Amino acid sequence: MTETITDMNNTVSAKVMAGRDADAAKDSAEPAGAGNAAQAESSAAAAASEGIAASLTLAKKFAKAISDKKGRDIVVLNISRQSSFADFFVNATAGNTRMLATIKDEVIDELEKLGGAAKGSEGTPETGWVLVDCGDVIVNIFLGEQRDKYQIEKIWSDAEIIDIGDIDSQE
Repeated sequence: MTETITDMNNTVSAKVMAGRDADAAKDSAEPAGAGNAAQAESSAAAAASEGIAASLTLAKKFAKAISDKKGRDIVVLNISRQSSFADFFVNATAGNTRMLATIKDEVIDELEKLGGAAKGSEGTPETGWVLVDCGDVIVNIFLGEQRDKYQIEKIWSDAEIIDIGDIDSQE
């Protein structure tokens, strides 16, 4: 990944502004004016598209951070069409509970470096599954047994799998 933290901060700021623009566009649509409603709808769609792009950038940053901490089987799912609570899942497997805790901490640290904060997290390394809620991106870190048991990718099989390429070679 070639983006700098400044670029990412600008992207995240753009996402926040896009969301505000979408809300403003919805609010400014006059019920009686079909032209105004169509224009507002178009503005909202453009803002949503920008928001998805920013979320994808964030998901890829998390995938890279997970890879750097030796997470494996990393999958990014676009759930934006199926979900109202997030745009992307980043799913990964850790080799043991210690690695799971390290990966969770790395995801939270990466988010904080970008000026964000996790909305919450669920689970503990000892349970074999930790979820970190980063807003529009949800990170699931599993031990192998738990990942096989819960099969998140199968449950969300109608979601698009994002090609993250060779994330180990990205900066």
